[in-house]
Amino acid sequence: METQYKTYYATSPKHVEKTSTTELREDYLAEKIFEPGEIVLNYTHNDRQIFGGVTPTDSELEIVLNKSNILRLVV
Repeated sequence: METQYKTYYATSPKHVEKTSTTELREDYLAEKIFEPGEIVLNYTHNDRQIFGGVTPTDSELEIVLNKSNILRLVV
């Protein structure tokens, strides 16, 4: 199973002033962090941090990161 991740990009304050609540939720809300049987990671440019959740069920989970998906995660 491949590790899921999403990247949240920084936004200028001027852009945020003109953004609707729906658009802000789409851009910044991390709704699915703990999914049964999955590893979910999120990278935010605003804080330069990776956050996420791991919810094991009946099988082992392994965080599989390779050079290509690390670059996609951080870039």
